This record gives sequence, structure tokens and C-alpha cells, in this order.
Amino acid sequence: KTLSEFYRNFMHEARRQTKTIEEATGWVMDMINKGRLYVFLVADKSKNWEEKLPAEEKNTPVTMFAVAGRGSNFVTLHCIYTPKARRGCGYASSAIKEFTSKVLTDSLQTYDVMGIEKIIITTDEGFAVAETMCKEIGLDELKDTAMSEARFE
Repeated sequence: KTLSEFYRNFMHEARRQTKTIEEATGWVMDMINKGRLYVFLVADKSKNWEEKLPAEEKNTPVTMFAVAGRGSNFVTLHCIYTPKARRGCGYASSAIKEFTSKVLTDSLQTYDVMGIEKIIITTDEGFAVAETMCKEIGLDELKDTAMSEARFE
């Protein structure tokens, strides 16, 4: 249910589209079945926050993103979402940075990301990748287009 809500909120905030809970759940299940949905949990210790959290907060999803597709040497990420109440803590930056590090060193052994040399992040107009996130995770290019792209190489 949490991930379906993440997707519904992402679609509403980023694309001004309303999705039913059934539509959102269908998308989440499809991405899970394809091995393309990634979820960052509080317990992933992006900055040792876990030690300061009450037990009921541990292992709580705080950010999600999906692999939209791949080419011969690149993968495209989309639907990067952190709920409003969790924003500003670096969760999305940490999740993308960790994913990127694992992909570019081939330590994440899934079909969608093996052999990748470049990662492209797409964001919708009006939902731009934050400059601080780009700097923090080592983006070398950010294009200002209707579908903004940030590239790791």
C-alpha cells in the first residue's frame, strides 16, 4: 500500500495526473515483477539516522525510484519520489548515489543494470532534480528540457 501511495502522489505532484489505488498498485506490482522498482528504507543508514529513530520507524520506505528502461550501455531512472514529510533528509540522493555506485561497479547483478556505463535520470518539468542532489551524487550534466535529464558517467 505504501508504494502505491508513493506512486499516486508522484503522479499527482509531478504530472498532475490522478491515479486510482488500483492503477497505482498495478504499476507497482508490474515494476516489482520486472525487478525495476527500488525502495530505500530508513534502515539503509544514509547518514546514520537509524540510530536516532524509534523502533517503529526502522525499515520504513522513504524513497522509491524505477528503472524506466535500458539501452546497450545505459539505464534510465524515473519516478524518483520521497514523501513530503521525508524530504530534505537526503534520502533520494543517498538512494540514487548507492544505486549508481553499485551499477557502475557491476555489484548489482540484475539484467536491467548489468554492463551499464551511463545512468540517465529523467524528471518532469516543474519537478526538477535539486541542484544539491545533483552535486552530491556526482552528476556531470543536467539538461533543462521538458523531460530533464541528468547523466552519470
